[in-house]
Amino acid sequence: MVGVGSLLLAASLLSASPVSSPPPKAGGPKMELGTSIANVTFLLGSGGGVLAGVPAGIQSFLSPSAYLTAFMGSNIAIEPQFGFILAHSAAASTDTILNLGANVDCFLAGTTANSLYVFGGVGVIAIGGSGSGHQYSFGGGAGYRIREGDRFVIRMSGVFTRIKGTGNLVSINVSIGGTFGGS
Repeated sequence: MVGVGSLLLAASLLSASPVSSPPPKAGGPKMELGTSIANVTFLLGSGGGVLAGVPAGIQSFLSPSAYLTAFMGSNIAIEPQFGFILAHSAAASTDTILNLGANVDCFLAGTTANSLYVFGGVGVIAIGGSGSGHQYSFGGGAGYRIREGDRFVIRMSGVFTRIKGTGNLVSINVSIGGTFGGS
């Protein structure tokens, strides 16, 4: 028969094994700054098509983007996003695409550990030049956030975006970032 002391010893040895993960740090990061590094977007509907880019957008449409995540607690974050493209041709005019958006993220395992996350967001795409106008978008998705070391972060996500008056997109994204402001 196994005694209580033997069970306690076995439990303490198992919990100290190199396979177990360290406990999350108290406080966690306050901010994360990052950028997209790769994207594949599938245009849904009758026009169809595939867009790929390195770097490319996260929630926003077509452009490289940067994000600044403000962690509002152990699981929730607000994430403004920004992207800008300048296209110039000697035979045509200069066009600009400005992407502004924001997500609300929910990290299922918290912000101090590797975690699945879900998000929803809204955005506006302002096009200047020959194709001037505005497009509004909303969407959501899910991803996985990997914390490498103390500050480095890799994110992989899948996003569904509806662009009002244009159509639907499904995107697969990879981004990198760094955390700061935490204990």
